Amino acid sequence: MKINIVLKIFIIFFITFNVFAAKNNLTNTFITAKDFVALKFELFFSKNKNRIFNNIGFMVKYQSLRFEFNINENEDILVKLEAIMDKKKYKSKKYYPKKKDCNILRNKLFLNKHGYSFWKQERNYSFDEDDLREIIKREIFTIQNLSENQIDKIIDKTIIEIDIVHPRLEKGIRCKGNIAQVVLD
Repeated sequence: MKINIVLKIFIIFFITFNVFAAKNNLTNTFITAKDFVALKFELFFSKNKNRIFNNIGFMVKYQSLRFEFNINENEDILVKLEAIMDKKKYKSKKYYPKKKDCNILRNKLFLNKHGYSFWKQERNYSFDEDDLREIIKREIFTIQNLSENQIDKIIDKTIIEIDIVHPRLEKGIRCKGNIAQVVLD
């Protein structure tokens, strides 16, 4: 009698465990390429945002950086970055962001380079569009099922929009362009 009860409990436990394990099996769960790309962008920006905050020199000082990622129904990708300038420093200092600050922000995140000369603050041509494309392919679009052509088409359809928020809101700027475009508009 006791053996019969123990045997029934064991059988119920075994069946319940198998049903539960089958429902929660990660090998049977698939994620979409969109989800994977979104995750890769998020990991990339999380890993590299310290390049913005731990910077000394002629780059603007930021107090926070936010990231947003959207893919529409046509599979166009929009990457939004919002960089908030340091309030303590720029409330009293009369510096207002310029288009080159958007480019420097993107360049530091992706390449860890400014892309502008120290003295004249002119573009120094230390990298080009191919360098930007290469880092994006290597760090974000590491999807086995995509060909080089497909990845290039996805990069061509990826837009980056950077908002630099000044403590005086009317002085903030927005730049936009293709993610691999060297100089953003």
